[in-house]
Amino acid sequence: MLRGLNGYFDGEVFLLDKGDEVVVGRSRACDFSIKGCRRYREAPSDVRRNDRHLAGVSRRHFRINYCHESMIEIRDLSLNGTWVNDRRVRKLVISDLSQRRYEIRMGHEQFVLEWEDDHESATEHGSSS
Repeated sequence: MLRGLNGYFDGEVFLLDKGDEVVVGRSRACDFSIKGCRRYREAPSDVRRNDRHLAGVSRRHFRINYCHESMIEIRDLSLNGTWVNDRRVRKLVISDLSQRRYEIRMGHEQFVLEWEDDHESATEHGSSS
């Protein structure tokens, strides 16, 4: 499960299933997009237009590939950089998600990637749209 911790993504949740390849970023074409978030949609247009923090988020910023139960890959797609646990990464393979959580940052937007056994306990961001 990828959960937004602040900014426009605050409180948004994206559930990941085995085999999913999810792109996160500013573009509406992304699977998990800033422009699809409730906080972005509710912000006045002049606030969205003048938000300097959006400049640090690329249209397609990073990708999460849920390869199989014991392996998730995070790949940076941006020149602005993607940070995992305060370390800039280009590509990171995670094999211990069931034991620990990972914090991901793009620009000023922060997320937590964590294991979620019970999908029904989370409010899902439209992954099937």
